[in-house]
Amino acid sequence: MQEKSLISVIVPVYNSVHYVTKCIESILAQTHENLEIILIDDGSVDGSGEICDEMAKKDLRITVVHQTNQGLSAARNIGLFHASGEYISFVDSDDLLPPEAMSHLFFACQNSSADLIVGDCHVLGSGSMGSYWRLENDEYSRVAYCIEMVEKTAGWLANVVWGKLFRHGIIKQNELKFRENVGTWEDSVFTLDYLAYAEKIINVKKPVYSYFRYDEAERLTLSTVLYFDVFRFYFRHAQNFWLMVWDSMPDSKQVPFCTNIIDQLIIYLVHAMVFEDYFAKGELTDALGDIIENDITKTLIKHYVRKNPSYSMLIPFFIKIRCRLGLCCALKHRALKYRKTRVLPTEVKSIFRSPW
Repeated sequence: MQEKSLISVIVPVYNSVHYVTKCIESILAQTHENLEIILIDDGSVDGSGEICDEMAKKDLRITVVHQTNQGLSAARNIGLFHASGEYISFVDSDDLLPPEAMSHLFFACQNSSADLIVGDCHVLGSGSMGSYWRLENDEYSRVAYCIEMVEKTAGWLANVVWGKLFRHGIIKQNELKFRENVGTWEDSVFTLDYLAYAEKIINVKKPVYSYFRYDEAERLTLSTVLYFDVFRFYFRHAQNFWLMVWDSMPDSKQVPFCTNIIDQLIIYLVHAMVFEDYFAKGELTDALGDIIENDITKTLIKHYVRKNPSYSMLIPFFIKIRCRLGLCCALKHRALKYRKTRVLPTEVKSIFRSPW
């Protein structure tokens, strides 16, 4: 098999002792065998690193890198540094690959001029067994793909880096890296950075990834998301996203596009208010003021249309009139309702300050 067909599979590993063996085994079982598997042990303390070392002894395609705990983005960047394949794929250590995943992605890439290949995701876990998430079209332009990231129910699948094949040359030539100061949506940030240089996206419409999805109670207990990072993402990267798509967007797409971005932002603002006590004094209210005065927000809110009667009327109203005090009150009210209907973790602070 020619060296040009080598795929580098990057797997960040952090305290995944119950999952990592099956994850690695699923990669080793790929029908496309020309792989290098780069396992980044990011300071695991549960024996995950030792499992990686043992599996590396059994298969020469595995390389293990151990480092002190630096976070998911830093681990993926170390993987990119060590990668030598023409193509890059990312796998999370608690997920699995169907046997023909790499074959499906590689075949599509070799038989097209595409810069990014995506596929279907099989969702595993509580209440989700057997379901599939998939994008609709066979092929996307950059603009169409960006719209899909925001507009469609499965848009989150377009944002993540797993379940895809990236051209390593594009990453190296443009010195693309994961932003280590962004603790959530780091997938979306990297994908958007990559899309700036990608002209054509192919959707193979075949299962290429099995994603383990926790139920809500598990996800809240295990989550390492610091919602304030959404604000960092919003300011540092939303403008680049905007510039890539807005001028080329059909008029008919503007309302749903803007509506969905505002709805997503509101969700994260409510979540941030749920955990208001874990922010520095005044940090959250100051950020809200910055958001409503942002030029992109002003444009988005002009095109906003409430899609569901259960959605708040007041939150988008206060964003529109740029009233920080009213927005804070409306978010607090929504956060209170959220607390009454959710089982929240008791040790939120340690979770939210985790590097993962």
